[in-house]
Amino acid sequence: MRALKGENTLTKEKALNLLGLSEDYTERDLKKSYHQLTKIYHPDKLGDNVAKKKDCEEKMKEINAAKD
Repeated sequence: MRALKGENTLTKEKALNLLGLSEDYTERDLKKSYHQLTKIYHPDKLGDNVAKKKDCEEKMKEINAAKD
């Protein structure tokens, strides 16, 4: 995993937990989990709800960091 500039780094354990994966995940598992989470947390899916949009932007940053 790589750390994003200016971001807190995630441990492998936290990243796997966030993505709902086990230690023996496959690339396919990773892609499927990431895709499912982006459907839920992508900020563009929320319309005009600014408060939720901001929360989802932060969650997506975490999800993207975990994926990397």
